[in-house]
Amino acid sequence: MTEEEYIKEVCTKIKLIRVKKKMTQLELASKIGIEDSSLRRIESGKTNPTLKTIYRIASAFEIEVEEIFSFTIVTQTTDSDQEANKDN
Repeated sequence: MTEEEYIKEVCTKIKLIRVKKKMTQLELASKIGIEDSSLRRIESGKTNPTLKTIYRIASAFEIEVEEIFSFTIVTQTTDSDQEANKDN
């Protein structure tokens, strides 16, 4: 996973949690002290949120920061990977 892909996953996770918590972008932005346009850029992966912002988001969600960084990384396997695993 590239750096950009990782950031995108974190930003997607923020949006998923917000939707699960039934919060609007405006509500979350207001709670964490940023413009809703800034939150839209974060959720779309167009900007890299600071740790301070991620901390505030986690606090607004009433979750641990670690939960934002917790997601499943799906990797593609190639035929050669599958052949190598057959020997194990």
